[in-house]
Formats: sequence, C-alpha cells, structure tokens
Amino acid sequence: MSNLDELRKSISEISVYDMSCYSAIELCYMLGDKIKTCAEALNYLLEAGVNAEVVNQLARWKEDGTLQQLINEGTYNDIVKQVNEFKRVNLNLKPQPQLFFFGYQSYIGDCMIIKTRDGNYYMIDTGGADEYEYIKSKIDDLGIKHIKALFVTHSHDDHIGNAEHFIVDYNIEKVYLKDRNLDFSKFGGDVTNQQAFHDSMIHACINNKTEIIEFKDQEVIQLSEEEVLIPYCCNYKNYADYNYASIPLLYKYKNTNIMFLADAPKDQQQYMLDKYQLPRGCDLVKMAHHGNDDYYYKPMITALYPVNTVFNSYYPLMNVCRMACQFYEANTYHVNHYAENKGLISFIIGDSCVTTSAKQFKMTDCWAEKNIDERTIYFDQGGYPVKTRLVQYKGDYYYMDDNYNLHQEEGWIEKYPSTQTYYYYCKKDNTLACNEWIPYQKDNVVKWCYAKSNCCLAREEIIYVDGEYRRFDGNSFCGNPPANLDINMY
Repeated sequence: MSNLDELRKSISEISVYDMSCYSAIELCYMLGDKIKTCAEALNYLLEAGVNAEVVNQLARWKEDGTLQQLINEGTYNDIVKQVNEFKRVNLNLKPQPQLFFFGYQSYIGDCMIIKTRDGNYYMIDTGGADEYEYIKSKIDDLGIKHIKALFVTHSHDDHIGNAEHFIVDYNIEKVYLKDRNLDFSKFGGDVTNQQAFHDSMIHACINNKTEIIEFKDQEVIQLSEEEVLIPYCCNYKNYADYNYASIPLLYKYKNTNIMFLADAPKDQQQYMLDKYQLPRGCDLVKMAHHGNDDYYYKPMITALYPVNTVFNSYYPLMNVCRMACQFYEANTYHVNHYAENKGLISFIIGDSCVTTSAKQFKMTDCWAEKNIDERTIYFDQGGYPVKTRLVQYKGDYYYMDDNYNLHQEEGWIEKYPSTQTYYYYCKKDNTLACNEWIPYQKDNVVKWCYAKSNCCLAREEIIYVDGEYRRFDGNSFCGNPPANLDINMY
C-alpha cells in the first residue's frame, strides 16, 4: 500500500501543532472536522475492500511511533488548557434556537416548530388533517416528545386540521388563538366544515386540560429568557373571508427577527404596515397564504426586506411572489415532500441571522412530482420551473408545456416559438425523439421523418444522416430515406 505509506509520511511531517492561539470553540470545530474527515476516510477504505491493509498500516504506525505523533501529547494538553479556561469564564454553552418548517405530501398547509435555547418546543399551526401521520413521523424523527404551546394563526382546516391529535399526543400545555368561541357563519367565502375543526380543537383542549388563551394585540409572549413571540392584528375585523382573521406572528431572538404572515390578505398586510412598526431587514419571512401569487403584496416585501423567505404552495402558484422576493435579493426556500428537502427545512437561529444547509432547498436540474393535480415539474440550473421548452435530463430530452407540466402524450408536438413552426415527437416513455427516424403513416402509406440532435424535425433542408445526404420537404418527409427502415421497429 504505497499510497498509505505516502499518507503516513505526509502526516508524520505535520502532526505536531501549536494550539495555544486557538479559542476553545475554534478547537471544538477543528476537532469535529478532523473526526468527520477521519471517519469518512476510514469508511471509504473499508468500502474499497482494503480492511487488512488498513489494520496492518495502523499496526506499523503504532510500532514506529507515528500514532504517538498523530495523537500528540502537547496538542492534547493545549486542548485541555483551553477547555478549562473556557469553563472558568463560564460562557453560555446553550445551543442556538432552531426553526423547523414541515411540508406536505398531498395537501397544502402550514406547520412550524420552534426549538428554544432551553430545549422547549413551540408549534405554530398544525397542517391539514390529511397530513397528520406524515408530519407526525417527521416530528418524531426529531426526537420531540412534548410541545409546550400551540399558536394558532387562524382556524382554517389547513392550519388546525391536526390540532386535536397533536394536543393529546404531545400533551400540549397551552393553545393560543384569536377567538375561543369562533362562529364561522359570520364570515363570507367557503367555510365548509371549518367550524367542526375549530370545535374539535377546543374539545381536545378541554379533555386534555390544555389552557386556552386568546391573543392580545402586540402582547409579548415569553418563550425563553431571550426569545419572544408577538401577535399582530388581534383587533382587526373584516368578515369578507376568514383569512382576514389571521394572526401574523413575529419571533424575536436577540437581533434576529422572523415573521410568520399566516394567510393575511393584501389589505390586512397594508393594515399592518399602517399600524405597526415592523422590523426592517427581517431575517426570515414565512410568506402569506403559503406564498401564493394572489396574496403577494409588494409593499410588505419592500417594508420587511427579507433576507430569507419560505413558501410551501404549488410552484406555479408562487412564481410571481417568489420572483419578487428574489428581486429584493431574498433567498427563497420551498418546503415540499416532492422537493429535495423531502418535506422538512430546518434553520439555526443565530444572534443576528438564520442559517441553513443549501441542500435543504436547492432544486436544480431535477424533477418534482406533485400529486394534487398530477403535474410533473422540472427545475432548471437556476432552480426555476420550466415551461414551453425542452429540458435535457440524463441524456434524454423532454418537453414542458405552457403550464409547467411534462408532456406525456405519445405523438407529434407542434409549437410556434417564433415565425417558424417546430415539430417534435414524444415517445411512449415521454422522451423526445432525437437523432432518429420516425415513421409517419397515413392511408397505409408510410413516410419517414428525422429528429435532429435538437429534437426538431428536419424540414426543407438537406442533412447528412446514416452515411448519405438526405433531402427533406416542407412537410418534413424524407425523399431518400435509408432502405433498411422498418416501421415494425417503432
């Protein structure tokens, strides 16, 4: 194993370090990185099938003193010294708060959880009833056993559909809402079955002895010593639609501000701008009404000037809103079961910012199926959904129609992107014909067309195909196709 011998030599030359200039927290990060790197390297070697070689090399390193140099006594003493100093100054080692957004599988709904610095969990909305087992599995995977309080932005079923179950299963101590004795008959719009969901939530609270608290406008709700939640629009009245009963919430931790706009319509958002002093440069904003374009309100985006925005609607319904946020240089996150994040995005809340892994929201060069209306969407290299053009994926070409949907019907596709007409041929597997012959049969007469490398049919041109120049007329029919073409092959 000459490569391992070279590795041993290189490590032995650099194995002694002076750690006195590093802080304890820096040393912790360094140690974590080194352990991770070593674990990844060992795993790679074991997968490569060189187990015996690794064991023998480690034995040689032990005998010749390399391991002693790698596990350097001076380095160890430096770390111990720094850690003891770290303990002496009694710095606050509590973990940073976290924020979790849960997506949906077959339904659109809001559900978020805040993990405070002292380790308590607070839920904002519960998602739709059809999604209970799906969301619960993700919550359980996070190790959450108990939720201190539930904050209800409003009692639509896509926001409280799971409330009665969460209240019992996670022994929720308090439920905050706008109106305990809500009467949906006062509101216009579609309120079908909404009353039943609200009443079930109230009954679950009573049976579970969960305290019910009505929001007070701009009341500071203490989540921990350093974290608060502030409700808005508690006294706002508009009965045209129940979305007007939304309670937007502002979470504050030190210099970090996170706004949850619930389903507040545009004029309610304007009311907020007129009445309240909202934070400029919000670190994160959960967009109103899941991010749908019909609730996009430019003055609110301008006022909050968010650094990050979160959506969970169906992509074409949030296209304008998302692009507006990106115009203001906001990062846009889309939480969805069919997105790369698989229905869960987590943020670490810092003293003056929020951070997350790019892997949790980047959707580039990938498919995203949405089973609400059977559409199949494709995201390009910039993360934008594609429509009215070809996409290339793993060597094959596909056509995305005017509604962001994959064309899945076998046969000819006729398009007019300019003054010239283009024809493509969609095959049974949804891919487009490319560099291949296509039979056209009518009245028992077979004529042959040819799809070029760009998938367009050759038309009114001469091209070199299969060892000969082929002539194509204005109907894309070849005047001199190869003699060996067989329609039974297609």
